[in-house]
Amino acid sequence: MIEGTFVMIGIDMTFIRKTEINKGFFSEGISIYCEQILRGIEKVGQVNLFVLLVFKDQEKTIKHLFPNYVIRVIDSLFIKFIRNILGDNRFTDTEHKYLKRHLFAEATSDLDCVWFPYAIDKTFCKCMVPTISTIHDLILYQNGTEKEKKRYKEGVINCSDRIVAISKDVKKELEQVFFYKKVIDIVPNAVEHKENAQLQEIKEIANRSFILDVNAFTKRKNTLTLLRAYKLLQKYIEEDLVLCGGYKEEHYYDEIQQYILTNSLENNVHIFFNVNEKEKNYLFSKAKLFVMPSLMEGFGRTPIEAGMWKVPIVCSDIPVLREVTLGNAFYYSPADDERALANTIQATLKHSKNAKELEQISIQLQKYYSIETCAMQYITIFKQFCL
Repeated sequence: MIEGTFVMIGIDMTFIRKTEINKGFFSEGISIYCEQILRGIEKVGQVNLFVLLVFKDQEKTIKHLFPNYVIRVIDSLFIKFIRNILGDNRFTDTEHKYLKRHLFAEATSDLDCVWFPYAIDKTFCKCMVPTISTIHDLILYQNGTEKEKKRYKEGVINCSDRIVAISKDVKKELEQVFFYKKVIDIVPNAVEHKENAQLQEIKEIANRSFILDVNAFTKRKNTLTLLRAYKLLQKYIEEDLVLCGGYKEEHYYDEIQQYILTNSLENNVHIFFNVNEKEKNYLFSKAKLFVMPSLMEGFGRTPIEAGMWKVPIVCSDIPVLREVTLGNAFYYSPADDERALANTIQATLKHSKNAKELEQISIQLQKYYSIETCAMQYITIFKQFCL
């Protein structure tokens, strides 16, 4: 620890995907989560405690997004030499793996601690200084091979000096799967809402009433069940269906596209990929209903955003979604039952909460998930840990 009360905490940003770096803005859930915490730290005036850890190809974008933070580039003379010979960005993934494995720990050895906002086997690194890891879910662990599970346990779980879970549900799972007995802090994801946020109209749906789902196009997000439910409802409701995501599993995305075409839904189902923040705001501001049919989640940001926009919410009845929506949604089960989902959607469209109730829900969610509140919870943990 640095003498006195001053500390310097490294924040690992090397997990940010190449696609987001190239776009110049964050569109995936984990990245947005990290961005919100960093904005919260700025708002409470604690930026001087932190240094953002990035790779060379990430430096320009991260500096642009977070100009008030100190940036430290993890690099080496060897990699620079290879880069000069072969050109930039030809072997970015290999370069990242090499730097994380061989130089990240040494490059952070003068810090008081390192925080991994997204701690999985591929992003976590055992350091020479104490580490704090935030775990969002155990989905990758559960779906991994025995070798991958062993690496995860021996790395993230055993080598983290402190663990933060983003929900009570994730904490419970960590305790059950790993028989984890140490303290696990719970800090929910920060979710920022701006009353006067800028909107950018999407002409394709400008004059349409629609049901909205904003999520990745992956199997666990369960989009096909929503499509099947919409097919059952199509002749009984006026609303179109809008699906929006920033990440996709190609095979599952192809299944979604095929289902739409096979069932002649292309005139009423609209898919948007990688929209910008203004377009996303527009979708939330115009939605008649928000639906999240996930099979499993570590958190669930988008129904919270919908609630803040005063949009009624329908969710699959899984514990974590009841937790994060603070009981303010309409829930259905089982999650993969399209008829149960269709019935809940239809009932909610007919008998939704009134404007006053939706206003109260919005205020409650904004207060609970304030970026300043969540940032201060992390700062308290960091200071306790480092001092």
